[in-house]
Amino acid sequence: MRDSRSGAFSRFCARTRVLEDSWRIVIVVFSALLLGLAVNAFHPQSLPLTLAEAKRPGIPLRIWKRLRFTDAQKAFEMAARGENALLVDVRDRKDYEQSHGRGAVSLPYHGFDRTYPEFASRVPLEKRILLYCYGTKCGMSARVATRLVERGYANVVIVRNGFAGWTAAGLPVAGERHSE
Repeated sequence: MRDSRSGAFSRFCARTRVLEDSWRIVIVVFSALLLGLAVNAFHPQSLPLTLAEAKRPGIPLRIWKRLRFTDAQKAFEMAARGENALLVDVRDRKDYEQSHGRGAVSLPYHGFDRTYPEFASRVPLEKRILLYCYGTKCGMSARVATRLVERGYANVVIVRNGFAGWTAAGLPVAGERHSE
C-alpha cells in the first residue's frame, strides 16, 4: 500500500517538474522574442516585420520613406526639361554601353564603390537623381538609392520598370546599338 502512495507521489512530483520546466521554457522563449524584437527595432538595417515592409527589398525604413518613384515617361520629361535632374543607369557597365536611356550616366551597382567617387565629384548633392535598372524585378536601383541617400543625396527618384519600361514607352535610347 505504501508503494502505491509513493508511486502516486512520485508521478505527481514528476508532473509538477514538467509543468515548472514548461513554464521556464515559455519564459525563456518569450524573453528571447522580446530581446530579438528590441534589437531589430534599433538596428539600422532592421528586418521587415510586416508584408508592407517586406516590399522594400532590404532598404532601411528611414531611407525607404525618403525615396520617390516615377514612371519612365515622367523621368524623361524631368530630365529633358532641365529640371536639375540626372538620369542614372545602375545596370552593369557592358549593358549600359550597349544601350541606355539617352542622356543617362552610368553608376553601376556592381562596382559602385569604385565608380562613386567620380560620380560624386561631378554630381552635386542637391541634384535630382533618376535611377533605373533592368526592369520590374530588379532591385539594384533601390540599393543604389539607399547608398546615395546615405551619402547625402536628398532627391533620389526610382524609375519604375527600369530600362524595360523606358524602351516599352518608346523613349530615346543611346549606345553602341543605337545612334547617339
